[in-house]
Amino acid sequence: MHLYSGMSTTFIADTANARIVDELVRNFKEQYRHKPSDSEVRSWQNSLSRFSQVLQIADLIDQGIIVEYQMPLTSKRLDVMVSGNNTAGQPSGVVVELKQWDEVAPSDIEDCVETFIGGRVRPHLHPSRQAADYQRYLLDTHTSFSGGDVALNACGYLHNLRPQNADAIFDSKFDSLIEAVPSYVSDGVEELARYLVLNVGGGMVHQF
Repeated sequence: MHLYSGMSTTFIADTANARIVDELVRNFKEQYRHKPSDSEVRSWQNSLSRFSQVLQIADLIDQGIIVEYQMPLTSKRLDVMVSGNNTAGQPSGVVVELKQWDEVAPSDIEDCVETFIGGRVRPHLHPSRQAADYQRYLLDTHTSFSGGDVALNACGYLHNLRPQNADAIFDSKFDSLIEAVPSYVSDGVEELARYLVLNVGGGMVHQF
């Protein structure tokens, strides 16, 4: 179950013309029988427009886009999945965890950082860990991925976080995690674009 799906060109147009949030709100109400929170709507407005810019920089015009995909047998929803072919010609998807954070601090809790959420500073999973958990779950439970026919990668994109405020994200204790599932901050747009091109740049061949 998801709140939005379409081709990347349509997603870019819907974002540019402010249609996508209206569609997400409408579909949310239909599926969950209540309104999304104001904070979630603001997140869609801010994060999806920034991600749309990455798609344009990467010149990804023939990819599939799913937004707010509820993973099987859970209440968890991943932010965005992009589908296409990787550079080896294999059908592939990329899970993208979007964050609006502009300040992050270290946490003593494993795989966590601290940031301002819900009115106070609190621990939260590192975006790479959160994306990796979604990736692992889909690899274990979704038939498109579990058989190995479709590759699946994941990453985080903290579009508001400036590099001088990102030390906690790139702390050395996260090196192996970020090597497997990278996170990108505000100055990493071109790197994220290259990552997407590498993994789904061959065009849309599969809808999950």
